[in-house]
Amino acid sequence: MKFYVPTIGSKFKLLSPWEFVLYKEGRNSSLFQAFGPHVDKLVPIQVLTQKWRGVQKETAYKFALPPGTILSVDRIYIRQNQQNFDSITMRICETSHPFILHAAMDKKGK
Repeated sequence: MKFYVPTIGSKFKLLSPWEFVLYKEGRNSSLFQAFGPHVDKLVPIQVLTQKWRGVQKETAYKFALPPGTILSVDRIYIRQNQQNFDSITMRICETSHPFILHAAMDKKGK
């Protein structure tokens, strides 16, 4: 059996849309900033999250990156016996997503 473990800098190209729930928290702030004036077009949803005070309702957003988007692994965090904290942080290298594409062109002054 072959098992691939990505390293920092590994790149992935999406072959199909990748849909996920985007939480409005510090580690996602650059993605929210990339939406610029289009941030109001995100679809809010209510999610239940486990906090130290118990289960809480939070607002998050449905989001999808299109096929062809290239992502690179920026950070891997794994804690033994603490799977709630395991995470992989990825950066968007290339995308045709219209909101993010618009933000990148604004930053370049085009």
